[in-house]
Amino acid sequence: MYQVATANNSMNSSSIAINGEILSWEQVMGSLQLFGKLQPFLQEVVMQYILVTEVNSRDDLDISSTDLIQGIMDFRVQQNLTDGDKFNEWLKKENLDNNLFQNRIMLGLKIEKLRQVIAETQLESYFQEHQKSLEEVLLNCVVTSEKELAEQIKERLVNENISVEELAKEFSNSEQNVRFFKQQAQRRSLSKLGQEASSLSTEGELVGPVNVDKNWSILKVIEIIPAELDEKMKKQIEAQLFSEWLVEKVRDLKVDFKPQTS
Repeated sequence: MYQVATANNSMNSSSIAINGEILSWEQVMGSLQLFGKLQPFLQEVVMQYILVTEVNSRDDLDISSTDLIQGIMDFRVQQNLTDGDKFNEWLKKENLDNNLFQNRIMLGLKIEKLRQVIAETQLESYFQEHQKSLEEVLLNCVVTSEKELAEQIKERLVNENISVEELAKEFSNSEQNVRFFKQQAQRRSLSKLGQEASSLSTEGELVGPVNVDKNWSILKVIEIIPAELDEKMKKQIEAQLFSEWLVEKVRDLKVDFKPQTS
């Protein structure tokens, strides 16, 4: 089985030098710890360890030579590296040789396939369970710092045949502090303001005034876009399930960091 290598042999004797001063790995790790960067660094190391270990231990992630070549071509096109000289310059800058570069592409392709394998048995059930929160909602939002003004605006929206857009024009030259904007997102990723309308299910429905971040807001549903399990949605759910899987893997590991003491 093809094993993904993590580095070439020269990495075993690698060092970091700044203005000719060689830093030991103990100094590097100590600096990360001193500046509060060590924990995220270690978490990244652990996640990479999990992914490489998982990729190398499975036999259901085969990548054909054709897919590898296509992956390399796609990367070079995306990064504007189709010119040979420019690509070689980039390899040098990244401290890569061609073999390690191909290994990087192979690892990315295998991780993408791993993501699909992990998600495929849960994808349909996840979509069914979260379909409501995956809907997109398009909202008209009216925000003002004055509660009384917000109540007056809502009353006009309810009792007069006037739209939010017409109100926005009316207030455009006013000195009163009123903001009008639209927001579109999945229900689960709406801002704190939009979440106040997360239970709304009818186009044209109003909610508010709602006190959010010391302002008074009125929300009106313009459109509700049902969630569909298309390719874009599948990718989104795959990423979510893969992220949850990775977090669980990290949680199950015991990681010890013991800095050397003088």
